[in-house]
Amino acid sequence: MKVALKCLHDSQNLATNELLDEINKYSISSYDSVLQIYGISQNPDTKDYTLVLQDGYCEACVHERD
Repeated sequence: MKVALKCLHDSQNLATNELLDEINKYSISSYDSVLQIYGISQNPDTKDYTLVLQDGYCEACVHERD
């Protein structure tokens, strides 16, 4: 299974509700075009969170890198 990883840079200081809001963007949508979330991980060095998402094209993610 292929997955996409979305690193939430500077997320180590996010409040729990902010982190849950980001997760909910992926987990509660019933639209097929929204990527599903499979899990969450935390970088042990930076403490930043990373979302593990369904592999697919994410136009918003591409624009974030521009």
